[in-house]
Amino acid sequence: TDMVAGVSRGGSDEVHVLELFNIPPEVMELPDEDRMKFVNSVVKSSRNHPDNSHAHQAHIPWWQEMAVMIVMFIWMGIPPFIFLGLIFMPFFGTWSQTASFYLAVFILGHHPLPTMYDYFNRCGFTLWLYRYFSYRIVWTNDAMELARSCPAWVGAAGPHGVMPFANVLSIPAINSFVGRKFKGATASVLKRVPFLRLLYLFGCVDVSSKTLTKTLKEGYCVGLVSDGIAGIFKCSKNEETLYLANRKSLAKFCLKNGCPLIPAFSVGNSEAFSLWFDSFGILEWLSRKAQTAVFVFWGRFFLPIPRRVNITLLFGSPIMVERKEHPTQEDIDELHNRLLAATKTMYDAHKHKVGKGHKELKII
Repeated sequence: TDMVAGVSRGGSDEVHVLELFNIPPEVMELPDEDRMKFVNSVVKSSRNHPDNSHAHQAHIPWWQEMAVMIVMFIWMGIPPFIFLGLIFMPFFGTWSQTASFYLAVFILGHHPLPTMYDYFNRCGFTLWLYRYFSYRIVWTNDAMELARSCPAWVGAAGPHGVMPFANVLSIPAINSFVGRKFKGATASVLKRVPFLRLLYLFGCVDVSSKTLTKTLKEGYCVGLVSDGIAGIFKCSKNEETLYLANRKSLAKFCLKNGCPLIPAFSVGNSEAFSLWFDSFGILEWLSRKAQTAVFVFWGRFFLPIPRRVNITLLFGSPIMVERKEHPTQEDIDELHNRLLAATKTMYDAHKHKVGKGHKELKII
C-alpha cells in the first residue's frame, strides 16, 4: 500500500478520533498518567468510518455558548476598533485625548502577562471552547504514538483563516491529551496587540528561528500555521486553499535543526469567519509589512464572533529529518515536497469522514 506520513491511499488504515468536546470536566484535573489512560480509553478507532461519521456538532449548554461568544467578541472585536482609533484619533480628538488613547494602547500592549498556560490547559473554559467548535483530533495508524515518542518536533498546520482556531485549541489539547510539552508559535507582533495578545496565556512563543530553536532545545514541541498571514488572503468558499507551494523556510529550519516535521491540517479554520479585502492587493501588502492581518471580517450575527463550525485537527506521522547544518536546495525541496504530499494525502483520506467531501484541497 502506498504510504505517506502514516496515511494510506488504500482502505486498510485504522483511523483514530479523539473527541475533546466529550471529555468530562473532572478528567481535566487528573494526574497526567491517569488522564492519559482515560484518553486512550475513549479514542474511537476503526477501519470503517463512513462519510460524515465525525461531522456531528457537539452539545453545549446555552450559558457556556454565551460565555464563549462574549469572550470572542472582546478578544476579536476590540482590536479592530483600536486600530481605527490609532488612525483617526489624531484627526478628530484633542491633543490630550489622543495622547491618553495612545498611552492606554501602549500599556495594554506591553503590560506583563501572567504565566497561566498550565491553568488554561485544563480549565473549564477550555472545555467550553472544545464544545463550541466540536473540536476533534484525527490521526491514522500509529501517528500519535510516534509523535509521543520521537524527539521534540515542529507541527505545521494550515490554512490560517481569519483566526487559526484549530491551531489555538491544539495548544491545550496536545499538552493535556497527547502528552507532549507543546507551544504555539505566532507572529512576533501579536504579543503587542491589545487583547489578541491574551492568546499567549495559552502558552505561545514568537515564530522567529532563534526562538523556535531555543524552545525545541528546552524540550517543547512547537506548532505553527504553515501558510501564515499571507494564507488569509487566499481563502476560498468553495475549496480549501493552502498557500504553501513555494514557502520552504520551514523545511530549511527543520533540516538545520534536525527536528522531526509533523504535517497537519486545520479543518474548519476557513469557515469560522467571512472576510473581505480589496482585489488590488493593498491590504495584503499592508498586512505583510505590518506582520499582522488587516481586512474586514464578520461571523455570527455579522459580529466578530466565530460561527459554530466544526473544527478538526488532522494529525500526521512525524517526518524524521537528518540534521544538516548547510542543507542544499535539493535537500530543502525534497523535505518540502514530502510535507506537501503528506498534507494532501492526509486531507483526502479524512475529508469525507469529517463532512468536507465536497471540498478539494488546492495547494498554491
